[in-house]
Amino acid sequence: MKRSDIDTATVLTAVHGYGVEAFDHFAMLYPHKLIEAAYEREVSAGWLEYGTTVRRPWLTLDGERYFYEHCVERPPVGAFATEERRRIQQLREGARVT
Repeated sequence: MKRSDIDTATVLTAVHGYGVEAFDHFAMLYPHKLIEAAYEREVSAGWLEYGTTVRRPWLTLDGERYFYEHCVERPPVGAFATEERRRIQQLREGARVT
């Protein structure tokens, strides 16, 4: 296995969906060093940041923009859809999300 086995879209989708617990989900399939290397790649790209350990990252504002522009196939639906669409539009326009 190599770092490219976990692509950017996979990392950002997992961190967006599972938050800081994404590492635990990856760990069921991949070695720890491989996950850490993939996370570090995304930190270097500016999509993720972390506090004391790379194993618990979160999306940066740029990471959220990238996620919504490149990783989401369709806009959200349901009761929160209008608010979420507004937030996505703000991210795409580079506005500060409120």
